Amino acid sequence: MKPRHHNPPRVDRCEMRRKSNLVCAAVQQLVAMGIEVISIDMQTEPALIDINDSHQVYRLRGDSVGHYSDGHRKFVKKSALLAGCTIAWSEQR
Repeated sequence: MKPRHHNPPRVDRCEMRRKSNLVCAAVQQLVAMGIEVISIDMQTEPALIDINDSHQVYRLRGDSVGHYSDGHRKFVKKSALLAGCTIAWSEQR
């Protein structure tokens, strides 16, 4: 019996270029606002950009998407859309 080979999904270069351009535009806007980018996940649709919570995030109109606790502190997970990307951060309450 022949072993099966896993064929990874084909990457649409036009789609990857489009998504890269959106991420680039979003990161440029975040940096211009003085917001620090922590990570970027381009595997999601839309692309997910995690940012560091700072006094500058008030410029983003974020909606609460969840609450969690680390046992000592409570946090609110927020997200916003910017240049076709989801921007996510956590605020301590």
